[in-house]
Amino acid sequence: MKIYLLLIFFTFISFSVSAQAKEEPKGIRFETGTFAEILAKAKKENKLVMVDAFTSWCGPCKQMVKNVFPNDTVAEFYNKNFINAEFDMEKGEGIELAKKYEVGCYPTFLFIDGNGELVHRVSSSMSAKGFVQLGADAMNPEKQFTSCKKKYDSGNTSSADMIQYITMLSMACMPVKEELAKYFSTQKEEELTNRQNWTMLMCFTSETDSKEFQYLIAHQTDFEKLYTADSVNMKIEQVCIYSLFSFLYKKEPDIEGYKKMKEQIVKMNLPSSEKIVSRADMGFYAATKDWTSYAKRAVVYIDKYAKEDYGLLNNVAWNFSEHVSDKILLAKAEEWIKHSVELHPEYFNYDTYAAVLYKLGKKEEAKAAAEKLHCAICVHTLAR
Repeated sequence: MKIYLLLIFFTFISFSVSAQAKEEPKGIRFETGTFAEILAKAKKENKLVMVDAFTSWCGPCKQMVKNVFPNDTVAEFYNKNFINAEFDMEKGEGIELAKKYEVGCYPTFLFIDGNGELVHRVSSSMSAKGFVQLGADAMNPEKQFTSCKKKYDSGNTSSADMIQYITMLSMACMPVKEELAKYFSTQKEEELTNRQNWTMLMCFTSETDSKEFQYLIAHQTDFEKLYTADSVNMKIEQVCIYSLFSFLYKKEPDIEGYKKMKEQIVKMNLPSSEKIVSRADMGFYAATKDWTSYAKRAVVYIDKYAKEDYGLLNNVAWNFSEHVSDKILLAKAEEWIKHSVELHPEYFNYDTYAAVLYKLGKKEEAKAAAEKLHCAICVHTLAR
């Protein structure tokens, strides 16, 4: 009888603990109602809504779900201070929310008041500590996105205010072209080489026809004396390649726009013009699905400029595995990805290595690489 009673007692305790665990799941508590219902709750409790704007294919979004949202400190902070919601921006209500709040990068974290008005926003994955700081900033009027925007729109702003707003736009994955032009219009030409303006140029300039980039080209030697030739050349290459790629990363590539921009860059007669055009042409051939020309250009570019760039080696080798059949070219891809693995033995490199080997018909070696892929995933997961 005593044993029977004990069994009942422990069964009850077990059931109670299980029920409690279900009632109090670990991590951030996300609401399950409609957006309107979530706003109503936020208004009633006088809290902001934190919206995790994600997509199903977004890797950094998944990292936040796996590594940050379950964190005890994060969960305690967000469950106490916010009404939390999550929406896939490509499904259901998320589609309209993405349009309304101009979400174009993922993950984006929106902080919205009970009336549906945006208060703060940032687009990036981050650490648990960084995510708590983001929430704290969202509750601080001096650090809120909308507060900075109102100050900027008033026109009564200092250089520091303008820099703060441009930085916040960039962190929110929003265009900064107009604001950056306005900032640089307040700077005298002789001031463009100072540390503050070099930082602004390095961080935000992406247009070849902008005032500050043209000044950089005209005074390249002066910048190199102050900030090293490598950093100056890197920035020039970055802007030129970005300008060229901007014509390609569209639903329909703007081939004529690309060709005209390419002509302009060639006319600049930069020391790195050949490197810039060669890299951009790889993007052009990929965008137009001319994989034969892509492969030929890649061989020239990588052997001359990118032998130690493990990321590019991985990317190009993967494209070869999917779109190239020539055994000689695939052998080059094998050489590249093997070296990429040596430089950076991560799971994505082993994945590509296995794919290239399989395409070459080296099934046993591909199997061995795939096994290393699984080991790398385990190590990567444990390390996180």
